[in-house]
Amino acid sequence: MPGKRVFCLMAMIAILVTYAIAPALAASLSLAAPASPGAIKTGSVTNVSYTLSNMINGNVEVIVNGAGGATVWSAYLPMQAAGIHNVTWNGAYANGTPVPDGFYAITLAASNGTLGSRGNGNYQFNGPFDVEVGVDGKIYVADHGNNRVQVYSDTGAYLLTVGSGPGSGDSQFDRPMSVAVDSAGSIYVADYMNNKVKIFDGAGTYLRSIGTGTLGTGDYEFRRPKGVTVDGSGNVYVVDGYNNRIQVFDSAGTYLRTIGASGFGPSGTTHFFVPKDCKVGADGTVYVADEGGMCVHVFSNTGAWIRTIGTPGTSGSGNYQFNCPCDVAVDGGGNIYVADPGNDKVKIYDNTGTYLRSIGTGIGGAGDDQFDDPMSVDLDSEGNIYVADRNNNRIRIFYQSATAVTGVLVDNTAPVVTCSPDSPASGWFVADVPVTLAAADNPGGSGMESLKYSLDNVHWNPYTGGFTLTTEGANMVYWNATDIPGNSALGSRSLNIDRIAPTTTATLSGNTQNGAYTSRVTITLSAVDATSGVEYTEYKVNNGSWARYSGLLTLDSTSTVNYRSSDFAGNLEAEKTISFTRIYLPPGTVSMDEMYGRPGATPSPSPTPTVTPAPTATVTATAAPTISQSPVANPTATPEETPQNSGYLLWLTFGLVAVIVLVAGGYVLFFRK
Repeated sequence: MPGKRVFCLMAMIAILVTYAIAPALAASLSLAAPASPGAIKTGSVTNVSYTLSNMINGNVEVIVNGAGGATVWSAYLPMQAAGIHNVTWNGAYANGTPVPDGFYAITLAASNGTLGSRGNGNYQFNGPFDVEVGVDGKIYVADHGNNRVQVYSDTGAYLLTVGSGPGSGDSQFDRPMSVAVDSAGSIYVADYMNNKVKIFDGAGTYLRSIGTGTLGTGDYEFRRPKGVTVDGSGNVYVVDGYNNRIQVFDSAGTYLRTIGASGFGPSGTTHFFVPKDCKVGADGTVYVADEGGMCVHVFSNTGAWIRTIGTPGTSGSGNYQFNCPCDVAVDGGGNIYVADPGNDKVKIYDNTGTYLRSIGTGIGGAGDDQFDDPMSVDLDSEGNIYVADRNNNRIRIFYQSATAVTGVLVDNTAPVVTCSPDSPASGWFVADVPVTLAAADNPGGSGMESLKYSLDNVHWNPYTGGFTLTTEGANMVYWNATDIPGNSALGSRSLNIDRIAPTTTATLSGNTQNGAYTSRVTITLSAVDATSGVEYTEYKVNNGSWARYSGLLTLDSTSTVNYRSSDFAGNLEAEKTISFTRIYLPPGTVSMDEMYGRPGATPSPSPTPTVTPAPTATVTATAAPTISQSPVANPTATPEETPQNSGYLLWLTFGLVAVIVLVAGGYVLFFRK
């Protein structure tokens, strides 16, 4: 509520707090912050269920305070009838922004109950002039414009109506101005125009009257009685308005004495100017609202003046000024409550007359913190304040009691999950992997609700302890950790296994003759690994040092090559070996492979023959050759296959380049330089 507002708390409010997630927590007016509050995350709600008892259409204010007492959210719930009610908070500021994580106190305060509206039915009034609360908590309203008194229970339930009118009969009223009730429940009504005080039993049956019913100044005579009250002994005080006095009668209606005299009079005297109403404290002290005198007078139980609050004859709006004070009440501590209709306030003073505070803004209106001509004030045994708000046709109730407090933990932070073991630097394990998961909520958080895991992100299992991965290749571990409010931590890790080393093959390439290589030999190493992949291949030649294979290895001598590969997981292949023999032909020799165009042969360029006339040719032989003639022109066997048919027994040395064949036939000629 904006502006000046009194946070008077309810007389009896039992708070039962439940949370959407946590178990129910019971609270009472004396409850401190619960030892184990519920927890929510922003967007979900905490539900506060509260029960109002002895409460009449009260306004409940809910205030949520965070660290340091700062208010983060509040709600104003008007016109709450007695019974069970609920209010929810979603863990956010009023603009919807999530509040920070932490504990938040939730305070409930009931205030400003309302009874009645304009009309002539039950629960309706037409200019209520006075309100009185009995010792049993019943509420009595002098319904001035409807010429009746209405009676309600302490919870605001309609009970009965006393009187009708206008009229002058025993059970009729003509502008009733005030009502009082004694300890036995008898009802006393100041019947303004009939110049009487009429008395009824608790059921509304007429009993008797005080006063003659005629205007007068004598004992038992009144000039417009405006107020009535009953003290603890049953004595009746009648405010005889236009006689400017108070007449006191015993419980049987016998005149006892008069308090006051006509006029303003100086301070310290007992002069009144059209007094409106009075109250008697438990000790017999008499408090008089002197409407025309613009002040409140206090007298002892013998009628001796004690003090005056306000300046007689002077109106104003200050703390010690009044504008036609019409009623006065006193609580058990002697604090004085004054209905100040001209200022639209109820002003409160201590028992020495020192100003304490006011109820109402001072600006007439129908708002929750406003009055429009508050004519009367009274208190019940709990100290709750009742005000007859005449022009708003309602009774306002301001409840006083301790504040009910509970709390809730806001937790918007997901838990943290660790997955062990850590992967090796290579990212691959070379054996089965024992997996352990651990989940923890954030410091000061709500605590863990569950931890689950999955190996396929489809089928989930509660995590109850470690498990082992055995499958070769990539393994995914998924987890879902949830705290009490429902914050989830979803994650995954790849835990890869590769136990198998790569496989390497070696191939040789070059010119060969009879299984031996007659040229440089190229060794090609090829490795495969189906899991983590080949990291490197290495080799060593003739038991030398290991060297990394880079895709080019050529040797030109008889060799033994050892080789192996390693994958990225670190699995190292067992050594393998390949060997070859390298032979060297004389320079210029054409191998059989070259001659017959066998695979792998590199043909040598054919020399261009030189033809020299026969007479000049000379052939010199270092040995006598034996030349065998082939039986066919094109041999069917290669020289490698039939070396015995190679066509020569020894090499011949020619001094000249010309060769003269003397015998016809088929020959195979080998030559070298």
